[in-house]
Amino acid sequence: MMLPVLLAAADSAAYQLVSLDGRIQAAMVTNDAKVLSAAIAADFSFAHADGSVETKRDVIRTAAARPRYYLRRKVLAAAAHIRGRVATVSGTLDVASGRLPGDPPGLIATCYTLTYAHVYVRRIGRWQLLSHRTTAMTIPEHPCTVEA
Repeated sequence: MMLPVLLAAADSAAYQLVSLDGRIQAAMVTNDAKVLSAAIAADFSFAHADGSVETKRDVIRTAAARPRYYLRRKVLAAAAHIRGRVATVSGTLDVASGRLPGDPPGLIATCYTLTYAHVYVRRIGRWQLLSHRTTAMTIPEHPCTVEA
């Protein structure tokens, strides 16, 4: 009888992590430095597909300073695996970038789909994103139209 309860608790934690992952992606689109600051660990690293790496400071500074760069960072699929205070979330992300606020609707942007691996750590009673790694570009960069 205990097993279903344990599975339900594990599923709930996995759901919470996948939800947090989606909120972080949304904050990247809206440049919400407050959400990003709370959700990202101090020792965070973001490895992009081109090999460049950003720290938490870089991500927060960029979010606070620049016009909106990402138009879409939509999680298409994600799965969480929890092992004590460490967890991974792997998934597929649909991204549109390259437009600025005020650009007319339907402007051509750059779109791509990638797979990623996130490592989370539970600190101070909450999950924090420790690492983002783009693992593959499943649909390479291509022009696309994105409605505002």
